[in-house]
Amino acid sequence: QHAADDSSVWEEFRARKAAGTPWTLVLQEQSQTPGLPEGAHERAASEVACRKLAASAAACGATCIVMMQTWGRRGGDDEYAEIFGSFADMQARLPRRDREIARG
Repeated sequence: QHAADDSSVWEEFRARKAAGTPWTLVLQEQSQTPGLPEGAHERAASEVACRKLAASAAACGATCIVMMQTWGRRGGDDEYAEIFGSFADMQARLPRRDREIARG
């Protein structure tokens, strides 16, 4: 959703770049999205959006781009119970995928 807002959202950051003011972009995805199976629409869309936001931020002078790690839901995720049946199941997948997204 935020990657689509690529118009005036970046004006403040362009002004910071022009003024030489450093700034950091912090990305964080919705909890289970990074750990979804390869080929899942939500996962693919997330990866594209993260790359787009990072590229826009870099073009506007971001001095640092951070991918904040998400964490598992306390009771797992019933919608994806086969892979996220518990907190431990989610935690086993999410940090690895967040690192992969961050590396681009």
